[in-house]
Amino acid sequence: MGSPAVEATDQETSNANSPQRIQRLVAAAKEQQPTHTPMASIEQSPRFQKRSPDVEGKARQVAIRDADKAMMEKFVSDLENPEHTTDPVTLCRVNGALILVDGHHRLDAYRLAGRNDIPSRVLETTESEAHTLASVMNGYSTTVPRGNEERGETAWREVLDKYDGESWEDGWSARQLAKVMGVGSKTVDRMVKARKAHGDGADHMTWKQARASEFEREYSSRDKVAGWISAIDKINAQSEHEVEVIIELVRQCNEVYAGREEMADKFAAYLDDPKAFRDYHDEALSSF
Repeated sequence: MGSPAVEATDQETSNANSPQRIQRLVAAAKEQQPTHTPMASIEQSPRFQKRSPDVEGKARQVAIRDADKAMMEKFVSDLENPEHTTDPVTLCRVNGALILVDGHHRLDAYRLAGRNDIPSRVLETTESEAHTLASVMNGYSTTVPRGNEERGETAWREVLDKYDGESWEDGWSARQLAKVMGVGSKTVDRMVKARKAHGDGADHMTWKQARASEFEREYSSRDKVAGWISAIDKINAQSEHEVEVIIELVRQCNEVYAGREEMADKFAAYLDDPKAFRDYHDEALSSF
């Protein structure tokens, strides 16, 4: 048997969907021993699927689709073995209904493989908490990692949900939202300013549209360059080889869809082996 569903304390019940409550639920989900849940009892709704890869650049969209397809094929192939399993999905029990908030790809794969139940962790939440958890927990996923634009779009939707342009929901602030969502505080500060500038119109904008206004361009261009300079200062490259590896890493991060750990392993090898990096670079140039 798995651990019991995580329930709210009396204090948390009176302050549902607070940052502290969300953080406790995320921690509890990671610690809870999974149990098996019949898939027929799980509600899978687009309202709780917080991924938006279409906000990425075209090259990354193609890479994401390819990665998604390859991952699903492997999932289904592996799950045809009755002994094989995956990481548990996360469910929120809302008024008796079991709502999927993390693990949409896994649930689809289990269905395609003909399975009847799936490993899961269950949290007792309100509907608003389930929405916030869907945004937060998908950000932790390494199954199909989010790109920078997608992370920003998810954080923007949470700003719109919790900040009306004048005040925040109880317990929330720009700093708290940045911490819970795992994005930079300066980015959330920009979102707050954009929310104020656009008013109710912001509800119908993507983050890319909101920051593309004249107000945001004036604010962000110089700020962006200053941020680049600060980042360069922190890099403190020790050789021309390190500079070349950094330049290629920046290019790859913008053009290639890969998780942070995968990219770190790849470029750490290039950093340690200049000849391997030159061979890689020469091969890339010859492909043009």
